[in-house]
Amino acid sequence: MTTNEKKVFHPTLGICTITEYDRKSDRITMISLDGNQSVIPYKNMDKAGVREIMDIATARLILDRIFHPAIHADYGKELSELLKMRNYSNIDMNALVDVYIYLMNWKYAERKCGMKNQECLERIQERLCDELAFVLDVGKEQLIAHLIACYENLA
Repeated sequence: MTTNEKKVFHPTLGICTITEYDRKSDRITMISLDGNQSVIPYKNMDKAGVREIMDIATARLILDRIFHPAIHADYGKELSELLKMRNYSNIDMNALVDVYIYLMNWKYAERKCGMKNQECLERIQERLCDELAFVLDVGKEQLIAHLIACYENLA
């Protein structure tokens, strides 16, 4: 059994600390920031959507992209397929950011509403801003408030 204090991102639990790696059973134990514990087989980490936390440079690029959106009129069929998803663990970070930008523009700049898109926005925002706030060491609520103000000014 090995103890490792490595930080990872779990799509359901958010930011987690790997507290234990049991080589005998090939399982990893992780604890989320709010205290929830999960044990998963090491070989299933990718399938479960567990990945290393993004680095600071990546977080800054994503934040810059979100704060300075290149709003496209049509994201096409790919976006509508992404909006139907319940779990965003296996999609590319760039696609996730595109969906987030689209939904922020949809809600705050275009002043539209709809339960399905609102739920999608909340799910993505919860996890994306959770990780960005952690990596950049800023307050999550403050980050979300700045994002909302940015998109309301686009109206």
